[in-house]
Amino acid sequence: MSSYDRRGFSRGDFPFLNEFVGHTLQGTIYYTSGWLDLCAQSLLKKVKMFWCFRVGLLSGVCSLLPGQKFSFANLANSSCVMTPCGGFVFSSYPGRGAYKQEPFSLKIIESLTDCMKREHFFSIIVRDSAEFLDRGYFTWCGWRSHVKNYHQSTK
Repeated sequence: MSSYDRRGFSRGDFPFLNEFVGHTLQGTIYYTSGWLDLCAQSLLKKVKMFWCFRVGLLSGVCSLLPGQKFSFANLANSSCVMTPCGGFVFSSYPGRGAYKQEPFSLKIIESLTDCMKREHFFSIIVRDSAEFLDRGYFTWCGWRSHVKNYHQSTK
């Protein structure tokens, strides 16, 4: 068995999510259970969450809002109109330095994207926070990945 396990999510896990998000670099209000629940209810959807554990400790989470287009294409989006970001949140490697953080983060992303592939989504759009810097793994897995810059007018 791998040291990285993944499992589904239940509403009883919301307190764990909030505690985890509060201790991550990417974590903002947009990743908390209250916000996710509010978005899902306003869109008449249910939050689909993917969890990754390393040696029994929660190490990564990705939340999606699944939906359908034209009643045949399963789509998923990590955010909605009232949310600028969402998607992947992961803990820091229990140590220091980018040298150890990168492979740790990539293993979490690999584990979470493998779970997503099993859902057979036609399209997944993930809008990560600005603190999520390395998108290389998605490209290596054949996903299209690009960074969009949003600018606000000062008028």
